[in-house]
Amino acid sequence: GAVGGLSEEPGRQACPGNVQENPASSCLEVSQCDPQLPSEYYWITSSNGTAVRVYCDMTRECSCSSASVGGWSRVAFLNMTDPTHQCPPAWREIAEPVRVCGRTN
Repeated sequence: GAVGGLSEEPGRQACPGNVQENPASSCLEVSQCDPQLPSEYYWITSSNGTAVRVYCDMTRECSCSSASVGGWSRVAFLNMTDPTHQCPPAWREIAEPVRVCGRTN
C-alpha cells in the first residue's frame, strides 16, 4: 500500500524523504541514499525548516554537476504546448525549435 502517495516497500523508509517525520535536505540526498529509488514525490526540508512534498526526478542526466544522474527537484511545471501558459517573470520565451522558457542571462 501507499501513504500520501509514497510506497511502503521494505527498506525504503531507511532513506530520508520517504516519510514526513524524516525529510531529506534535497532530492540529491534521497538519490544518494538509494540510486534505485523511482522518480516521485518525497519529503524535503524547506528553507524555513518545515517538511514539504516535492517531485524528485531520479532519472534525468546532466553533465553539469558531480551528481550526473538523479536527485533533481521540480520547481515548476508549465505546459508550453498550451498557448495560454506564459514564462514566469525574469525568464524569456524561446520559440524555436520548440516553445520553452529560458533564463534571461
